[in-house]
Amino acid sequence: MRQHPANKIVVALEGKKCTLVLDSGAEINCIDLQFLNQRLRCKYEKLQPSDPPRFNTADGSKMTAVGKVSLNVMIDGLRFPAEFIVMRHLIDNCLLGCKFFQEYNVVIDFRRKLAIFDGAVSAELLPKDTDHVLKIFGQGTIPGGTEALVPVLIPDSFKLGQDSLIE
Repeated sequence: MRQHPANKIVVALEGKKCTLVLDSGAEINCIDLQFLNQRLRCKYEKLQPSDPPRFNTADGSKMTAVGKVSLNVMIDGLRFPAEFIVMRHLIDNCLLGCKFFQEYNVVIDFRRKLAIFDGAVSAELLPKDTDHVLKIFGQGTIPGGTEALVPVLIPDSFKLGQDSLIE
């Protein structure tokens, strides 16, 4: 099976190596509070009354911002300063949104499996982790609050007890 690139890259945030998501569906850059405190050990500032306190997520739910922080994103030796909104319980530790894409002219080239920044540096897109993806056969809608039995393809590499994604 051919590996397709994910929308994740490896960078250094404040000198610490980490993986972040390139999220073209997000307007802002976000970072998880626990990741910021435990991995990066950075302080953040509380939001001002003029800052928007709540944000819509991809699934339509709302998340409340805790604060904001300015961090240096290092890619291939170049520094890209960015402001991140601090959130509790993000699915990913950190994501870059359209604000970053526009500011640094980011181009995502899936054919070459690269993310290119300001036409100067690039980062390799990581392969998708297909060991935790379960594929559903067919197509349909399951109304909220109901139960349904659906056939699922489970890869040989699937490991029980780990969080998984169902597509």
